[in-house]
Amino acid sequence: MDHQALEAGSAALAEIIDELARVHGVRKCMGCECFLAVVQAIDKELAPIQLPQASGFRADLRAWLEQGQTRPHGCLGCAVCLPVEPYNQFVTRFSRSATRTDAADGPTCATGRD
Repeated sequence: MDHQALEAGSAALAEIIDELARVHGVRKCMGCECFLAVVQAIDKELAPIQLPQASGFRADLRAWLEQGQTRPHGCLGCAVCLPVEPYNQFVTRFSRSATRTDAADGPTCATGRD
């Protein structure tokens, strides 16, 4: 990966993680199965990504997952499912499975509004 691509990828990943941090700060989202599924999926997909801060981001994701699993709850059926947009951005930019058409391969909002 050339230097410019590395910088662009790092910046894009930082924006996605920042957005997920904001979602994590929303009380009803912390333990929501939608948020937890997104965090798990991104953590798994980040493992092979060779960006300087990926391991630090994975530590954040694991901490959020651990915290959310202390008081998990099902989908609340929110009109706008907050973790969906950062997940879609991640999949478009980084996911190895971005070309898959099988919706069962990634997290989905239980309301079907994703």
